[in-house]
Amino acid sequence: MFDYLLKTPVPKCSCKLENQIVFAGNLAKSDFLKDKAMQDLNVEFVLYGPGFDKNLIKWRNINYSGSFSPDEVPYKLRGSFGLIWDGDSISTSQGRTGELLHSLV
Repeated sequence: MFDYLLKTPVPKCSCKLENQIVFAGNLAKSDFLKDKAMQDLNVEFVLYGPGFDKNLIKWRNINYSGSFSPDEVPYKLRGSFGLIWDGDSISTSQGRTGELLHSLV
């Protein structure tokens, strides 16, 4: 989800459904990505954004695809499903922002 208008439309994706989740954002504040349980999930995570922890690259299911400006990101995203998550834990919405998101749902 992007909260501003783009200058040109994003082309339609000719994606095939695969077992992957795309996550874009400030990876440095996305502590749930560092949870060891992420390694055990049977899904590939395609990550975009600044603050990538290079220690995660050794995990078999993490694919870091780079960091792009907000104007470029919508045109660079590739994957089957997107994840909107802003919390500390992979199992529940914890932390300040996670609790806020939970209260809005």
